[in-house]
Amino acid sequence: GHTDMVCAVLRGSGWRPEADPVVPVRDGDTLRTDGRSSLGADCNMGNAAVLWLLTRPICHGPLRLLLTSGEEVGLQGASRLDPAWLDGVRYLINTDGFKLGDLIVSSAGGRRETYTRPLHTALRQYKTAFRLTFQGFLGGHSGYDINLGRANPLKLMALVLGELRETVEYELADLTGGHGHNSIPMDCSATIVIDPPFVPALARAVAHISDNLGALYGRRDPDG
Repeated sequence: GHTDMVCAVLRGSGWRPEADPVVPVRDGDTLRTDGRSSLGADCNMGNAAVLWLLTRPICHGPLRLLLTSGEEVGLQGASRLDPAWLDGVRYLINTDGFKLGDLIVSSAGGRRETYTRPLHTALRQYKTAFRLTFQGFLGGHSGYDINLGRANPLKLMALVLGELRETVEYELADLTGGHGHNSIPMDCSATIVIDPPFVPALARAVAHISDNLGALYGRRDPDG
């Protein structure tokens, strides 16, 4: 198993991952957080189960417990694993699963890409600034939740900004969103600057976008 986690934080919650503890809440048979952060168990739930099993009076052959770090930032621990540590090993059990009682025999893998380009700033030409925000979306795990049809606010914002170009002249002053390479974002915000005559067109475009969002994600991501 691996020992690190993806830390998704609700924007504006005040929760600091480098200093604040995760607050667990028992909801029936489910453990969850208080909503300000992701739970943080991840593979450590499997690690804890293995450590617990090693304390039980169960007959077994020789075992090796292998815990890696840096998995969530590019499999760094696994990539530095000395193959000699696995000499003579017949079976490898990965505890990084999702469902109790299910055994995964293959995986699609994953890939991350980072794209950068120079930022060129300029004095604004227009007068009136508006903040466009997508918020309240579920987000989720980039692997396990990717097929659930949830909205990606970053992609939505890119589509919206592209469509606005057809009816509104604007300048993009700020764009912010997402929590990491491997989590579906929960929110995204952009600041655009327009000339006052374009305000009615902007209002109509936002209303149109809101209607379409309800039709597309009303069932799968109802609070967005």
